[in-house]
Amino acid sequence: MSSSRIRIGLVASALVAVALVVWWRAAEPVASEPESVRAEPASASPGVPPPSPAPAERPAEPLAPSSVGQNETTGDGGHARELALIDAAVVTYAVESLPSLAAYLTHADATVREAARDGFLQMGLTEGAAHLRAAADKIRDPREAVQLLDAADYLDLPSVSVTGGRALIPVSPKTKERLERERTARSSGSEALR
Repeated sequence: MSSSRIRIGLVASALVAVALVVWWRAAEPVASEPESVRAEPASASPGVPPPSPAPAERPAEPLAPSSVGQNETTGDGGHARELALIDAAVVTYAVESLPSLAAYLTHADATVREAARDGFLQMGLTEGAAHLRAAADKIRDPREAVQLLDAADYLDLPSVSVTGGRALIPVSPKTKERLERERTARSSGSEALR
């Protein structure tokens, strides 16, 4: 069985599992506010502090714009510090910053979770796929879990090697012959390419 068929089967199984969870949750009484599960940071990377607690647990001290790098009136819901720390971790493009960035994937605020997911995609490190899948298991919102799994699948895609301006894609012998005929016809100025 090819790798793409296996991947399609896994994605289909995941979608069925998500549909079952949604159906099962629809039978439960709805809480007043959905609550995401927050994970404790696995291990903080040097130079990148762990995420701060949820807004309700945070002390009521204002953040100084000079320490954050941006003003809290930017419309981010008061999470300027978290967003600045995510940006600081992303621009390092270092594998060591992935665990601290992963801690934000299960943050209480959806804006922070989305910024962390986008940070993983921006970094483009295949090692980040495992963190995204682990966070998808902890998130209660099935749509958000699917977004995390999609991002993990994207990071797992193989990169294309480019040599001489052409992508290295497997070509059948029949196609190679046709391409050689076309190349020869172009160089000789012939109109008959086939």
